[in-house]
Amino acid sequence: MKKVILYCRVASSDQANNNLDIQEQGLRNFAKAHNYEVVEVIKEIESGANLDRPGINKIFETTNHHKIDMVIAKNMSRYGRCSASELNSFIKKLTEKGIEVIALAEGDL
Repeated sequence: MKKVILYCRVASSDQANNNLDIQEQGLRNFAKAHNYEVVEVIKEIESGANLDRPGINKIFETTNHHKIDMVIAKNMSRYGRCSASELNSFIKKLTEKGIEVIALAEGDL
């Protein structure tokens, strides 16, 4: 069974109302349908303008302490709305550890 982190993000508290819970439920449904074990759910209310955020740091912290196979978000913009090179660096750091980065709207990255 693959071990996964579910990552949910909105940019502001105005967007957080049910949006984080809706993202989480969709990700949990996906994980359940694929028989993945959810190790951690990270919810964040932060701008995606850069990747220096508590939620992104928590992803790396968790992957350093647990065997994780995959990080899953609703879509790529949930990881960040920063430059393509920053997103590529984020993905590369995880894939070099053997961790898949999934954005459901975009598929396997």
